[in-house]
Amino acid sequence: MRFPFTSLLGLLCITTLLSVKLTAQVSFTNQNSLFANPSIRSGCSMTVVDWNNDGLDDIVRLSQGRTLIIEVQKTGNQFETINFGQMNNASAWAMCVADVDKNGYKDVIGGWNGVGKIMMMSADGLTGTQVTLPNDNFFFQNITAADFNNDGWIDLFCCDDNGESTIYMNDGAGNFTDSGTSVIDFDVTTTDDSGNYGSVWTDFDNDGDLDLYIAKCRQGVTSPTDGRRINVLFENNGDGTFTSNAAEYGINVGWQSWTSSFGDIDNDGDQDLLLTNHDFESQIFENDGTGHYTDITSTTGFDINDITPIQSIFADFDNDGFVDILVTGSDARFFLNNGDKTFTKVTGLFNNNNMESFAIGDANNDGYLDIYGGYANIYTTPTSIDDVLWMNSGGNNNFIGFHLKGTASNEDAIGAKVAIYGPWGVQVREVRSGESYGTVNTFKLHFGLGSNTNVDSVNVFWPSGASQTIYNLQANHYVMVIENDCVSPLVSITTNGPAIICPGQSVELSAPAGYNYLWSNGETSQSISVSNTGMYNVMVSEANSNCFEITQSVQVTSNPDQTPVISAVGETKFCEGNSVNITGPDGFSTYIWSNGATTQNITATESGSYILTIEGICQQYSSTPITVTVLNSEIPVTNDVILPAPGSATLNATGDNVNWYDVPTGGTAIGSGNSFVTPIVNGTTLFYAENTTAYNGEQYTTGMVIPSGTSQYSGDNSTNATTTFDVSTTCVLKSVQVFTDLAGTRKLLLRNSNGDLLDSLVVNIEPDSMIIELNWNLEPGTGYTIGTDGATNQAISGWGNLSPRLKRNSSGVAYPYTVTDVLSVTGSSFGATYYYYFYDWKVELPSYSCVSERAPAMVSIATAIPSVENTVRIFPNPATDLITLQAPTIQNASVQLIDALGRVQYQVMNTNLSQPLQINTTTLANGLYTIRVSNAADIINRQIIIQH
Repeated sequence: MRFPFTSLLGLLCITTLLSVKLTAQVSFTNQNSLFANPSIRSGCSMTVVDWNNDGLDDIVRLSQGRTLIIEVQKTGNQFETINFGQMNNASAWAMCVADVDKNGYKDVIGGWNGVGKIMMMSADGLTGTQVTLPNDNFFFQNITAADFNNDGWIDLFCCDDNGESTIYMNDGAGNFTDSGTSVIDFDVTTTDDSGNYGSVWTDFDNDGDLDLYIAKCRQGVTSPTDGRRINVLFENNGDGTFTSNAAEYGINVGWQSWTSSFGDIDNDGDQDLLLTNHDFESQIFENDGTGHYTDITSTTGFDINDITPIQSIFADFDNDGFVDILVTGSDARFFLNNGDKTFTKVTGLFNNNNMESFAIGDANNDGYLDIYGGYANIYTTPTSIDDVLWMNSGGNNNFIGFHLKGTASNEDAIGAKVAIYGPWGVQVREVRSGESYGTVNTFKLHFGLGSNTNVDSVNVFWPSGASQTIYNLQANHYVMVIENDCVSPLVSITTNGPAIICPGQSVELSAPAGYNYLWSNGETSQSISVSNTGMYNVMVSEANSNCFEITQSVQVTSNPDQTPVISAVGETKFCEGNSVNITGPDGFSTYIWSNGATTQNITATESGSYILTIEGICQQYSSTPITVTVLNSEIPVTNDVILPAPGSATLNATGDNVNWYDVPTGGTAIGSGNSFVTPIVNGTTLFYAENTTAYNGEQYTTGMVIPSGTSQYSGDNSTNATTTFDVSTTCVLKSVQVFTDLAGTRKLLLRNSNGDLLDSLVVNIEPDSMIIELNWNLEPGTGYTIGTDGATNQAISGWGNLSPRLKRNSSGVAYPYTVTDVLSVTGSSFGATYYYYFYDWKVELPSYSCVSERAPAMVSIATAIPSVENTVRIFPNPATDLITLQAPTIQNASVQLIDALGRVQYQVMNTNLSQPLQINTTTLANGLYTIRVSNAADIINRQIIIQH
């Protein structure tokens, strides 16, 4: 039977297919804390699978490659450890799991050099009995399981490194016999047909039966035409016989191949192929839909030539609807699928311990695939590095998964295929037991859906030949399907508000009505009231149905810390007259700032500490303060001059750095200094003094402070090391400190990442310690180095070596040494364990200046009869809290106080100024103001400074 994928694909537009491709990110976190014993160290063999058929993936591992330990995932995302004891005295080369006796628990098959064993699980899953496979005296490599004769019982295929591979057939009671050549005759070349490493049972040609592909590698065999190196494909003829046919389909590869992985990289419904090779680039082959393959590696962006690959898989880790690639061995390499048959390498996902092996599954039932990683030495030797459960951090993309159980087919549904249809085209997954090299990945079939929230239709193809179609499934569920029986309900947990418990309160969790329920805390009602924190899920089934769903967990937390994080958009130290925006977080109904503001964001114009308080779910929380410093430049105090006749006047002004102007704003300075001689003045003229105040930039210290340890000088006098550092913002490296017991001249060198010399300094260094003033200007960049000139070092009297004879550290080094957002000392030319020469770095940000408002100084010409204007007195100037105005000759006057923007801040009408008039200025902002006195005869303007 050929599966009808192409008929639906013809209806789907490729632009629609690509439209669901989202820009997704993926990340993982170490969750070994979930295990009672996190210090397990495996060889290369490991498994993630639902071992006990409860709907949750468990972790099956061989500690030291020999002791079987199963971590059983419990509801609530916890694990229970079961130790089944040691299976062998050496580290396993292969592992496979399957329920070979149909008692409800998957049995564990292990392969070593010269022995193959099965841990047969008891009916309660608490103990196991070891059974040795017959005729097992060969070198096991990969082991895979499937129902080769479709009798409903699981059979075994075992790769042999030194000869022809072996198939064991199940007798219908969980016992195995060597099938010899009755199923497949592996004698297909003129050689001994050895070199069998990775193997996969897959329906490569979509004809409804399982085919076998073996990746072959034979050490010591150099010719790629030698049959011990040529990968073989045994095509299922549909009548219980197989034909060796790799050449027909273009995958009779003769490189030293270690593993083969099959998956659909382009959602066209067929199985594409990834080969990991040791003597040639690893390859990606595209299936044309009929099982014929073409090498497309050169156009995919996939390249792992920098590692020795041991394990590989296609899987959708970011749930965007396209399978990604993970390869491990001498190190891990991860590639995201771009949705167009190209891949992008992603780095920094794991630690630096060089993951050698892995198995994948969903270890917390959240719909994102997790990785159980091992750190053996190639090939199977455990190290001192613990295995790690790398939990997927998830994201916003959706998924759907399927948990299949056979009835006419084998109960584990190994060999079943599921195809899902939607805007992406068709995605296909197969249930496999054993793939890559000695590992087993989850039997649950996982599909990423991107932003799609439902699946149009699903076809399930069973090994028995039966098939069924399911329509309109909602996303974000693991769907249980039992062959010819049932489909699980799709339900989700709802809450009566946030899943948060405040002191003395509880939260209600509910599932839809009309089902049977088993909550993770043991309750069986539709709704539960929760007063304890933790992860809660519920197993839901219909009455008289064998299908169930375990919902995704809801995490209930208690009195969560909702301390708001505020941030400044711009510098928090600035000159008066400027401002900085301070922003609060989204999502709160109430914002109370320490300055009285009640908006989410504020603008700060004054010095002080700004704190935001929000009303959280359970209580109020206040942010860490942001300190704002407003720097001012004092407005100059000037003097007015009355000349007896036209001429020049000498004006004086207070201040640090005074410039003089003939306009109140803009223009060009006409003089500088605290005293200024004006040009010839023929009538009343205003001049203006402006003060500039300089402020030094912030100063920081970084680097190691002093040398320490017993070995403080390089043992090799030819060592002339450099220190590497990065610069994030413009700054000045003011000084460093050096230590020596040898007097003499050194030349310090500053270079950029290209090795170009940027600056240097020749300095005579005296014994013990010395602070060297550098004053090197630095611009943002990475890979700067500071070191010494070897020729100058050699010229030191009585020395003659390249080394500068400056102290360094060979212990206690902890890079980076960082001033956040300024500078980071990142390493040395001899690695991260050495710190060279330059201690106690002093770094300074650039200095900056603040400019005051301009203060007026008036020059006027005296007359014989005092003018009305000369009788006006306003004091003090500058003023703080009170201005006094006297004008004894002015009657019926109006007085206005006007700010720099022309706004009237004070006004009085029809007043007699023969008596002093006082104006209160305590509420007015600092700045330059104009006092305007006017009546029917005169208008007089005077400028005054208010400065509190």
